[in-house]
Amino acid sequence: LVLPRDPSGRSLLIGSIVGLAAAAILSCLWVFAVNGALAPATLAGERGTALPHLADLGGPAVDFAGALFAVLAMGMGSIAMSLALFYHVREWLPADVGHRVRFATGLAPIVALFVLVEWLLVTDRASFTAAIAFVNAITGPVLSGIFPILLLAASRRKGEYVPGTMWRFVNHPVIAGALYAFFVAVLFLYGF
Repeated sequence: LVLPRDPSGRSLLIGSIVGLAAAAILSCLWVFAVNGALAPATLAGERGTALPHLADLGGPAVDFAGALFAVLAMGMGSIAMSLALFYHVREWLPADVGHRVRFATGLAPIVALFVLVEWLLVTDRASFTAAIAFVNAITGPVLSGIFPILLLAASRRKGEYVPGTMWRFVNHPVIAGALYAFFVAVLFLYGF
């Protein structure tokens, strides 16, 4: 969608870098703020979020803001992931399948996940922090390092459109291999 409007791809590249940098800076500021506000002993044994401890320091406004952020972030994330899953499943189906079948098949995994989550909640096996920890530890390196390197390698060999702005050094086999190995090593280190 972007490259026909900006053939060089420069705006997409710069926008992606700025967005990732802003997210990384905000995450670092949050960690510094929490670590500066709470004693290490308070966080060392904590199995949940830091919000209750921050609310003890900051008052009910922290509880309200934290709850609002959690609900909105989970809502936006679940909508985005549900749509991605829905469209991904529909792409697997042959083109001659009827509209209703495509819709029902795309919706089936979302309904199954909803039922699974409800079952986990009812049986008291759900853990908000465990899910967040898994997402951060597993999908972070996969989505930010492994998939981009694989997509870069595949697009350079078989891409239909070559943008005007390219960082050729990133596609060098040694650099691409080192980046890939680094992110795979992060996954294994987490597992160990």
